[in-house]
Order: sequence, then structure tokens, then C-alpha cells
Amino acid sequence: TPLNSGITKLIVEDVLFSGDTASTGLTYGVVFDGVSDSAVQRCYFERMVGNGATRAIDLLNNSNRNLIADNVSEFTGSNGFFHIALKTGNQYNRILRNALTGGNSTGSSGGSAILLSGATADSNITMGNIISSNTIKSYSGGSTEALEAGIEVGGKCQFNIISNNYIE
Repeated sequence: TPLNSGITKLIVEDVLFSGDTASTGLTYGVVFDGVSDSAVQRCYFERMVGNGATRAIDLLNNSNRNLIADNVSEFTGSNGFFHIALKTGNQYNRILRNALTGGNSTGSSGGSAILLSGATADSNITMGNIISSNTIKSYSGGSTEALEAGIEVGGKCQFNIISNNYIE
């Protein structure tokens, strides 16, 4: 269930997000939809089930000034998985020191470990976000397309900082 617009100063920390088995796991871990001035920190995400829209942490629709830090996300499925996604006008968020392992198995398509995106038809610009000191390991897309990258940036994105990340 998404945490909806108007929520502020929410802290989600030290939580295990997991399904019963690898085949009946979670589609979404945490979804901030217009949530601001909040944090997701020191959480562990496992058994995420890829169905083309799976996300461990999803920030949507002007979720601003949030901290996503020190989380661990492990994914062994395929197709369309994002560990962390910032979309549609999100501003001034900090994505720091997360350990993201796995993602798209060879031959699958879509998804990136971290997605930073602003819809071109949207009047809101995704800007001022900092993505730093994250570790991305064993992420393999089915081809060399940008949609299967360690970190993907697309659409209306301006003045974001991506630095000191380790992608293996």
C-alpha cells in the first residue's frame, strides 16, 4: 500500500521486507507517493518478485527532501526490477550508502538498479537529488540498453548529483 500525499516526517527504519518464498515475494517494498521530509533507512529487502514493475523503494509524484540510506536490497528474479526509483518531479532527495545486489537475469529486459526519471509530458522536473556512495553488484541487463543500467537517468531531470557510487 502506498504512503500517500500529505504525509511528512515519517521514518521507516530497521524493517525486513520479505515474501514467503522467492516465487511469492513482494512486488513493492516502500512506496512514497507525494511523501516529503521522511526517511527509509537501515531496511532489508529480499524475495522481491519481478513482474515488470517491481521496486524495493519507489518515490513518486513530488516526494521531496527524503533520505534513502543504508538499506540492503537483494533481488534474484528477472524483468523490470528497480531497487530504488525516483520519478515524476521528485526533488532534493538523498540516496546514500545503499547496498543493492542482483537484478535482471541475462536475457530479461527493463529495469535499472537506481532509476532517476522525469516524465517528458509532466510539468514537474526531477531535480536537486543526490545519489552518492551506493554499491551496486551483480546487476545484469539483457542487453546494453540504458534501460538495463546500474543507474539510469532519463526524461526531465536537471541539477542532480551522482557521485562516488560503486557499480560492479
